[in-house]
Amino acid sequence: MENQKKIDKLIIPRLQNMQPYVPIYPPDIMAEKFGVSEDDIVKLDGNENMFGPSPKVSQALSEFKDYNIYPDPLQEKLRESIANYAGTTPDRVIAGAGSDEIIDLLIRLFIQPGDKICQPVPTFAMYSTFTELVGGETISVSMDENFEITEDSILSAINNGVKIVFLTSPNNPTGRLIDKNFVSKILQKDVLVIVDEAYYEFSGKTCIDLIDDYSNLVILRTFSKWAGLAGMRIGYGIMNPSLVSHLLIIKPPYNISVAAEIAVKASLDDLELLLERVEIIKNEREWMFDRLSEIPFMEPIPSDANFILTKIVNLESVELYNRLLSKGILVRYYENELLKNYLRISIGSREQNQKLLDFIKQ
Repeated sequence: MENQKKIDKLIIPRLQNMQPYVPIYPPDIMAEKFGVSEDDIVKLDGNENMFGPSPKVSQALSEFKDYNIYPDPLQEKLRESIANYAGTTPDRVIAGAGSDEIIDLLIRLFIQPGDKICQPVPTFAMYSTFTELVGGETISVSMDENFEITEDSILSAINNGVKIVFLTSPNNPTGRLIDKNFVSKILQKDVLVIVDEAYYEFSGKTCIDLIDDYSNLVILRTFSKWAGLAGMRIGYGIMNPSLVSHLLIIKPPYNISVAAEIAVKASLDDLELLLERVEIIKNEREWMFDRLSEIPFMEPIPSDANFILTKIVNLESVELYNRLLSKGILVRYYENELLKNYLRISIGSREQNQKLLDFIKQ
């Protein structure tokens, strides 16, 4: 015990009692935990792609031989491939181990202890988690009852010394889009504006055309959702070339694995199939929205992502969550006050979605 206390004293005080991000777990872990077969797990909690990756990915991975060689630290070919897909230039692109890593790098580059970021809430929890890690302060501005951003509250926070504004479009967990005109208005302020477009392919709406006009704009995207590469951990940022240069210096030298780079190239070589799958997911989302709307105690919110946030009325959301969980049906439950009466449901296959609906209607 005495030795433990010695170590504890060396930990940065502000991190002693830091609360963790609440993650989702893979099917095998959940099956073991709840005593059900892995085949019986209906996983609708992580916004993963129900189709998985392109078949070209596994083929390319199996044919590659040089896994003993370190990847390119400057990501030159990878950045070129991503730039061609995104419609920009390689000097504006940097890849990360998931877009999470780009968020982490940007916060470490800009935020010192006491500096502030601003985020409309509810939103993706990692913005505030990474900020807390470096000793920054998060100013959270609540959306209105329709989960729309109130512009005056964001502008007020900016005037209160904020250095970074995080905007997620479509937003996770609401699925709502950000007005591009509002983004343009914020970009005229002396702040870094990070627009997280992790679900861009499901909405088709982007702020990337503003990149040339504003050096303080960063666009974040990922291959996790639309390309089915969540397990590969590969995302990217699009930004001013000078900012890319800074991130290339502070990132780990070999942060993108050879396997992830191969998976990206194979995915981009199979765009037609992957974008067809995106359309199927979008159609399934609309079908699912209509079915959920028919259930008396559910009020789904229109979504431009690959999930639907739904309000639970006349029933505790945690009760429904636990009932689903007991049958191996996994959806996202939030313990925070803003979402205590909501569940987020990822769009799965028709079979998975129907199984969820059948159980809810019982």
